[in-house]
Formats: sequence, structure tokens, C-alpha cells
Amino acid sequence: MNNVYLFQIQYAIEISSKTNYYLPYSIGCMIAYAKQFEDIRDNWNFGELFFKREDPIEVVKRLHNPKVVGFSNYVWNEVIHTEIAKEIKKQYPECVIVFGGPQTGVSDYELDYCDIVVKEEGERKFTQILREFTQNNLKLNTRYTGDRIENLDECPSPYLERVFDDIIKSHPDCVFAMTMETNRGCPFQCTFCDWGSLTYAKIKKFNLDKIVAELDWAIKNPIAYLIVADANFGVFKARDIAIANLIKYTCDHPDSIIDAVNLQFFKNSTEVSFEIAKIVGKYNRGITLSVQSMTTDVLTAIKRDNMEINNLKHLLKLSRQHDVLTYSEVILPLPLETEESFKDSITELLECGQHNAIEMWMAQLLKNSELASPETIKKYGIEYVEASDYNYYHNPQDWNEKPEKINLINKTNTISTEGVIRSYMYGWMILQMHTPGYTQIISRWLNGVHGVSFRKFYDRLYELIQQDNKVGEIFNFVKEFEHYYITNGVLPNLADLKSNLKMPTLGGHFTAQTTMILVYESREHIFKLAEQIALEMGLRDEEIFKMNRHFIFDPDIEYSKSYMSNYDIEDWSKQLTEYNLIPKFTNEEYKKMQETSKNNGNVSFFITRRNGMKNKFLKQL
Repeated sequence: MNNVYLFQIQYAIEISSKTNYYLPYSIGCMIAYAKQFEDIRDNWNFGELFFKREDPIEVVKRLHNPKVVGFSNYVWNEVIHTEIAKEIKKQYPECVIVFGGPQTGVSDYELDYCDIVVKEEGERKFTQILREFTQNNLKLNTRYTGDRIENLDECPSPYLERVFDDIIKSHPDCVFAMTMETNRGCPFQCTFCDWGSLTYAKIKKFNLDKIVAELDWAIKNPIAYLIVADANFGVFKARDIAIANLIKYTCDHPDSIIDAVNLQFFKNSTEVSFEIAKIVGKYNRGITLSVQSMTTDVLTAIKRDNMEINNLKHLLKLSRQHDVLTYSEVILPLPLETEESFKDSITELLECGQHNAIEMWMAQLLKNSELASPETIKKYGIEYVEASDYNYYHNPQDWNEKPEKINLINKTNTISTEGVIRSYMYGWMILQMHTPGYTQIISRWLNGVHGVSFRKFYDRLYELIQQDNKVGEIFNFVKEFEHYYITNGVLPNLADLKSNLKMPTLGGHFTAQTTMILVYESREHIFKLAEQIALEMGLRDEEIFKMNRHFIFDPDIEYSKSYMSNYDIEDWSKQLTEYNLIPKFTNEEYKKMQETSKNNGNVSFFITRRNGMKNKFLKQL
């Protein structure tokens, strides 16, 4: 028997004092597919599945005469996979190393520790490699590609084939995230994404019976988090609504421990998305109303001008009617974006009614995306830094002597690096002060009643926060931290920064979140700055000022049972309106969450990324 090993390594994520790992779905699919064939079962022994970030030298010691080793590469494991592959080649020079996954590209052909590259879907191709090896027909330095799998029924489920049973059994103290596909493929060709380039345009469906059986499996196993990895869930209206009901049944089952579901909704979100989100209910992590930018030229450059962003206001209104959380993502800096257009773009999101949550990502050059092609880089004058630890979770269980790296854009022919930093800080202000609620009621009142644009309000706040001693110190910390990161490509040591603030070195994508607790502790300063802007305009409404302050949970405030406003704060029509306030926590819950977060070494743990510390105003009809 020949021994084959597969790797899909990931970060450990600590949630509520439990270690959470994603079950290695991609390599599980390879095994489930291959083992359905008798000749594979007769000739190959599938060894341990590797999914944790461990010392490569120690990992290789657990291999026994490997003949073929496969790696599923992406931005969170490419470096550690490389280190393991090098060590395998050193000890087992005849072993065939196979690279696959989204982060596998042309450059991998030139690596002396990679023998074969697999592109697109891997199930058939990996089985072909094993067959050719046993038949002595295997050719090294080969690219395996080919037609898509037309009928996905030929792909068995790794869950139902019990591929992960040993992992679960050997990790009794862990909970797991489960990846599911109900369909495969993406009809969009966004230049910054590698999804459409890997699976082509046409969407193929998995059998409903398989989906039902996998959800039943989830009930019987320690699955705490479910991600449906379809690129466009909701595109098949009746079918996906039925699946949403199945997911809700699964989560509600008394034997299930699932507490969150992540659905990748249809890029052109429609009312179906809200119907699905309503069905999934409290388990849904929110609907992404994708924009990436609101600038027409930018959308054309990244091939997103076919998105129906003109419908955004209607969709956001629906989200409020259905009481469904939505969030929108922006990417900085995309081709043709300028400092001014980015500021216009993120404040236009507010004009459209996106007050729930906004995510800001640095533009990445993914290996198989059009954005990373030499032609695109030259056309838009793209410059970038190879950055470490962009998606790093800082879990002490993880081996990180050689951190993961990704190319982040820090300059184009329409925006300088300094312009990127100023834009990032403008976005940080929106993410830290508007969507979490510190300035939201006042800015929306000025906008809805007095016609003050969000751009005008936040341009002034951008000036004022830098002048404020306490908030300005936080601002300058983030600015210095991010500038160092996107110019040097490594997370700075806090001792190397001018700031005296003591914060956990999250960094990377999490830089904007690092200061959540500091912003919360500075809320009184921020309230006063928002009020100052209104007063500078000769506008005052003490009830609005009070509601703005009470929008943020404060354990020291005795909240009123009802609030009377001269306006309906949804559409800002002038009518006397009564609101009840629902605090985010009881004081007892707050104290418990605060203590738990301190025990976990993360004082901002209880401030959720998308909901912040917002209370809820309920209109009385």
C-alpha cells in the first residue's frame, strides 16, 4: 500500500473559552471522492489529515514513507505549507508533492519542492494523479486541469463518508466549523477575486438529499459554526428558501450546538436574501450588501458595474423593515479610486441608509485574480507590499515562526500611499464612530432634517477628533500603526511607536478593531464633538443629543422607559414619536461579559465587531 497525506492548515480561533477549528473540507472532498473507487482503496492508504498550525519539523515526523502529499493552498496557509513541503522533500526526496487550491499559480511550477500543480476543481484530478502514480504513468512538473464536474452527484460528502471522524474523536475539547456547498460556481468575474476564475461562470447544484443528510450529521457532531460556501446563496429562490428552512431546523434542534451561520448571499442581493435571513433568524451573521466602492469608474475597472447598487437604498430599507442585520464591504485602494472618491464612496453608503455595519479591507493581490496580473498592475500603476499576518488570529497554540504573507496594494496611479493612509483613517472614523452609534443619531438628524450631508459632517469630525487630546491620541496610534504596516509589511512592536497606548497587537485586517475598547471608554469626548458640530451650525435639539448618548450602552446610566422625539428617526419626518429603549445588556450581563473578556486576555471581547455597544430604540405604534 502507498501512503498519501493531505494538508489544509488553518488558524485556531478561540471562542468563549473553546478552541474552534474549521474541518478541512477541501481535502476531505478529495479523499471522499478518491476512496469511492476500488483501485484507489486497493493501492492507497490515506494517513492523518493535517489541519493545525504546528511546527513543520514535528509534523513531518508523523509521516510514514509518504508517496504522495497534497496541499490545499490559500492566503492563510501558503507559507506553512511551503515549509512543510520543503521538509518533506528533504527527508523523502522521491515523494510527489502536489499543490492545489485557490492560491496555486504559475510560479509554483518553478519550485523545486513542488512536482505537480492542480488547477480548478480537484476531486477528479487528484484521483487521476493517484492512478497514474500506481500505473507508473505519472509525469512530474505537470499542470492538471480540465473540464468542470458537470454532475456534482459524483462527489461524495466527506461528512457522510466519515472522513473527519478521527479528527473529532481525537479533539474532544474542541468545537468545529463546518463548510457546506449547496452549489458550486460564480457567474461574476470581479477582478479582485479569484472565485470566478477558479470555478468558471455556470453554477452547478448539489443534490438536496445530500444537503439534508449533511445537516443531520451536523446535529450529531460538535459543530458550533456553519458556513455555506456558495458564492451566491439565494440565486435559486425556491430551492434556497427550502434549504434556509432546513438550516433553521438544524440550528434549533435540541442536540445541535450551532450558534452562528454564515451565508455568502447572491452578489446582486434581492428581497429573497431578506426572506432567507428572516428564516435563519438569530443564527444569521448578516447579509452582505456588496459594494466594494460606490465610484462608477472604479466599479467599471474591477468589473462590478453589473451590480445593481442603484437598488441599495431599497434593500437597506427592507433590512430595517425585516429587522435583519446587513453590512457592506469597501476595499481600499482599488484601481482609479482617489482619496476624495473613497471619502465620497463611504459617506454615500451612509446616504443610502447603511448605518448597521461597514467592513473595510485593504486591497489584496490574490495570485489567480485579474487584479494581480502584470497587465493590470502596469495599467493602474499598482504598487504593493508583501505583508505578514494580515489574517492572523494571534492564538498561542499556532506555530507562527514564519508568518503568512499577502500582497497588499499601498499605492496606485490615482492615490499615493499617504492618501491611502488618510483614506484608511477616514474609514476608521466611520467604522468606529458612526456605525457603532457614537455619532449616528446626531449625524442622521442633521442629514434627514437639516439637509447636512454625511460628507460635510464627517469631514468636520475628522478635523475635530485630531484636535481632541483623548480621541486624537487613539487616532494617531491607529494612523502610525497602519502606516508602518502597509509600508514595511510587518506588524510594528508597540515600543517602536510614538504612542504610549497599550493595546494588543492585532494588526492586519484587525487594526481597525484594535481600538474598540478605547473608543468606548472615550465616548463622552465623541458625544461632545458630535454636539459641537451641530452647535457650530446653529442647530440644537436636547432630546436628539440625549438619544444619541443613550444609543450607546452605559452601565452607569439609568435608562428611561420611554423617549419622546419630535421626529420619526427612521425617515426623519416631523412627528411626535415615542420610543422604548432596549439596553444591549443588563448590568449583570455587562459585568459578566467584562470579566470573561479580561480572563481571555482580550478586554474588547464583549464589544461585538458589527453591533458595537448599541442599544435599541423601538418605536411605539
